[in-house]
Amino acid sequence: MKNKIDRNIIPQSDKPNDVHFPEYNQIVSEKGSKIFIINDSRFPIITFRIIFKRGAILDRNDNIRTDGLSNFLADMLFKGTEDRKASEISRIIDSFGASVSSGSDYDYNFITFHCLKKYFRNMMELIYDIMQNSIFPEEEIERMKLQKINTLYSLMDSGEYLASKKYKEIIYGSSPYSVCIEGTMDSIQKIDREKLFYAYNNFLLNAETSVCFIGDITSDEDLQLPELFGNENGNAEIDVPEMPSIDKTKIYIIERKSAVQSDIIMGNKTIRRNHPDYIPMKVMNTALGGYYTSRINTNLREVNGFTYGAKSQLNSRKYQGDILVDTNVKNDLTGDAIREIIKEIKRMQDELMSEDELQSVKNYIIGTYPMQLETPNSIASKILALDLYDIDEKFYNTYISEINSITPQIVRQMAQKHLKPDNLVISVCGNTNDIIKSVEKALPDIEIIKQEKK
Repeated sequence: MKNKIDRNIIPQSDKPNDVHFPEYNQIVSEKGSKIFIINDSRFPIITFRIIFKRGAILDRNDNIRTDGLSNFLADMLFKGTEDRKASEISRIIDSFGASVSSGSDYDYNFITFHCLKKYFRNMMELIYDIMQNSIFPEEEIERMKLQKINTLYSLMDSGEYLASKKYKEIIYGSSPYSVCIEGTMDSIQKIDREKLFYAYNNFLLNAETSVCFIGDITSDEDLQLPELFGNENGNAEIDVPEMPSIDKTKIYIIERKSAVQSDIIMGNKTIRRNHPDYIPMKVMNTALGGYYTSRINTNLREVNGFTYGAKSQLNSRKYQGDILVDTNVKNDLTGDAIREIIKEIKRMQDELMSEDELQSVKNYIIGTYPMQLETPNSIASKILALDLYDIDEKFYNTYISEINSITPQIVRQMAQKHLKPDNLVISVCGNTNDIIKSVEKALPDIEIIKQEKK
């Protein structure tokens, strides 16, 4: 056959074009809320998402100082109002076939729902009732406390959780980003109606808000209810103490005698979300440990057989950020794993990536990007992130071309600028007796921490 395909030759492909991010309209409500609207009338469905620009970092506010309060509040929002019990709220949502969720992150709290257009105003009225008339019944508070405490008991048996908790304490210090979003045994026990109403008023009702609608929004009437949300006096900016200066690499070992493997989390402070280096840092992080064939996973899993998986993670938030490596290995391999991770960090700084390796990284980032735009709620989250983190509105439309513009020299520059192999916080949770000799060979500066009692 003349047109027979030679399957030994890889087909050539052009560089991918930028993905066209959905166009949206933006208005500002009388109360100062920014409202973003994407009209999609293909289906009679509407997605609503509102963020309150006061998140879990305010749990450490001097007036309250209760880790887990924002998260607790978010889970209590559908537990009763002046006119509706929790069971009735649940029944109403189910009768509309709607899906509803609320939650808390470091920089914001949120409520979102998804429903048929014909029930949209009913759902908005329900959300408004919750936002204005929640009463936080005592029996619901006690039930929620029990759930939270049981969750914490489970987490206290997780080496990864304990290592992460200590890592955040050291890397962020007095910064509120060291907060335990899920709370602690002591803080959850101290939550009561008074604290919940403090959070309700300060973290939600008096917070600056942004709202996003996606779906069959066809009339001005549909947009009247959002005028009820927001506060013209709301202020999204807060004072955040500086992260501590880390002048050397140190290992913190959290004692867990029953552990047969150690959980390792190690990293250093880095850029905030709207830093101009964010995109090149994302490429560098992906190459280091952000996908399966990354350098760290290839080294620890494929070459040395230390672990089933190892990854790095760029945590860039509104005011501060960190970059970390996360893995788990047999106790006696802990020191070897730490040395190999530091070796890969230094290699990122010292050696230029090959064009083939960089292209593989770009292909992964670009190939997974469209999947992040598959649902209305994920699109709404991205739109609201532009406002929350003060990011250029063209960010998503130029994202792929920006990724494609990164060179090996830029990747090495990012590693040299933002990776700190001599100033790492290394948090390890495991059986100290089994790992201490291995760790001492890697680094001599070690602090052993006894596990907290349950």
